[in-house]
Amino acid sequence: EFKFQQSIPDELSSNAFVRFSISSDGLDLGEWGYPVKCSQMVDVAVAKVPLNRGSRITPDLFSSSVMDALGSGANCVLSDARLNGYQVASSLKPGTVLKWSHLSKITLVRKGQVVNVFASGKGIFVEMKGQAMEDGVEGSFVRIRNISSNREFQAKVLNENSVKVYF
Repeated sequence: EFKFQQSIPDELSSNAFVRFSISSDGLDLGEWGYPVKCSQMVDVAVAKVPLNRGSRITPDLFSSSVMDALGSGANCVLSDARLNGYQVASSLKPGTVLKWSHLSKITLVRKGQVVNVFASGKGIFVEMKGQAMEDGVEGSFVRIRNISSNREFQAKVLNENSVKVYF
């Protein structure tokens, strides 16, 4: 019988030291410890063409390559990752493995921009114009100023030019 006792570190890693024991018919045959090398092969996204900072991401810009996610593939973007709403944060050369640190969310609402504000609740639906007081990405909350009353409030960015107030 093989009994696994410990792994250092205790999470998935490219290198680990494992301790185990072996017994047969209730008789302990011994305890051992060995260094092991682990790998997790995954398909990652690789740039096919030069990508400039600010370029929007589309699947046709990338090819797929197999890489060890525990080794040099750490923080890599998987080839099947959904990248809607992302842009390139720093310029990339062809053949560069795409990492999450190379990406940023696309700014959908910019400071000073006039946006459509939607509010609903308790059977009421209101639509008005407001001015964004800060930049915002999809799903983030931004300060909006009501154009007619100059009051400020928080709203969630829905898409380009649209925010929603929750009450």
